[in-house]
Amino acid sequence: MKCRHLLSQRALAFFCLGLAGLWLVSTQSGAASSKPAPDFVVTDLVKGDTLRLAGLDSHPVLLFFYDGADMAGVNALPYVNEWDRRYEGDGLQVIGIHSPALEQMKIRYNAVEILSRAKVSFPVGADSDRAIYRAYSLSALPTYILMKPGREIVYQTSKPLAYAETETAIQKLLAEKKPGMVNPFLVRPLRPIDDPKAKVIPATPQVNLGYQYGSVADCDSAAYDKLRNFTDSGERQKGKVYLQGYWKVGPNSVAYEAKYRSSDDHLRIIYSGKSVWLLPCFPYAAPGRVYVKQDREYLLKPYWGKAIEDDPAGKPYIYMQYSIPVNIVTNPSFGAHELEIIPGEGDISFYYLFFEGDVAQ
Repeated sequence: MKCRHLLSQRALAFFCLGLAGLWLVSTQSGAASSKPAPDFVVTDLVKGDTLRLAGLDSHPVLLFFYDGADMAGVNALPYVNEWDRRYEGDGLQVIGIHSPALEQMKIRYNAVEILSRAKVSFPVGADSDRAIYRAYSLSALPTYILMKPGREIVYQTSKPLAYAETETAIQKLLAEKKPGMVNPFLVRPLRPIDDPKAKVIPATPQVNLGYQYGSVADCDSAAYDKLRNFTDSGERQKGKVYLQGYWKVGPNSVAYEAKYRSSDDHLRIIYSGKSVWLLPCFPYAAPGRVYVKQDREYLLKPYWGKAIEDDPAGKPYIYMQYSIPVNIVTNPSFGAHELEIIPGEGDISFYYLFFEGDVAQ
C-alpha cells in the first residue's frame, strides 16, 4: 500500500482524535438531501490513520461500502482503485468502508489481506459493527455514494456491475467544478463477465454452508453444532453439499477436525459454472491445507484456480491462512462438474462456495 502525501494531509485535516472504532454524528438516509450526509470517524485498516468525513467537506467524495466476504465487493475493488488513481488530481477523495457481516471478516488481518491482494491504494475504514452501514440506511453491498463538497449526496447505487454508471457520475460531478475538463474513456470491463451488456450463462447460485441454509444433505437439528460422522449417500443433487467423515455443521459454516481424519473424508458438490471460489473460515488456528478433485480425479493443471499449489507428489491443494475468498477452479469453459474438497492437515472450516458463469459465445 503506498503512502501518499494526500493521505498524510487527510490525517492532519482530520486532526487525529485518537479514537478507536468510529463515531457517528448523524443517522440520516443515504438519499439525496439538502442536509449533509452522516459524518463519521473511522480508523484506516492499513495505516491506522483516523479518517473523518467532515474533514473532506471542501472535496467531492466517493464512499465505497463493501464486505470482503462478498465476491461482488471483491471484484469491484480494482475499479474503485482505478477511479482513485484517475481522479485524485481533480480533487476526488475516495474512502472505502469495510462493513463485514461474518465474524472472521472483522479480524483485521483477514480484511487487510484482501486489500493487499487487490493492491488498493485508497484509505479503507473498518466498520466492523456496521454502525456507518446503518447510519446510511443501507440494505445491500457493494454500495457507491458520491457527494459534492459539503457532503451533499448526488448519486447512490447498489446495482450490480454499476461500474460505467458510477464513473460517469464521477465525471459529471467533477465537470461542475472544472467546466471543459477532458475526461478519459470509462474503464473498460476488466473481465468479459463484468460487462452489463454481455449475455451471461448463469452458474449454480452461491451455496452457503451451515444449517441455516439447508444446503447440507442429511443434516437435521440433532446434528447441529455437534461433531457427527457423516456418510456420503452417493446422491448427486446440484447445489447440495454431501459430507463424508466427522464434520460439525454450524449456523453459517461446516467444520472438520483433523484428528478424526480418514482417507475417504470429503465435501462434495455438483455445480455448473466456469470458476469456483471458496471462503474458508479461518480465525486463529494454525494454517492448513485441503486438496481438490474434480470429476473424480485430482484437479488437472489447466483447471487450477489462482489459489492452487501442488505438493511434492504433484497433488493440487489450497493453503488456508486467511478468511478471504480464494479461487480454486477456473475451467477453460462453462460446464457441469463434480467438485470434491478433501481435508489435509489442520482443522478446517468453510462458509460458502461461489460459482461464476461465463459469457455466451
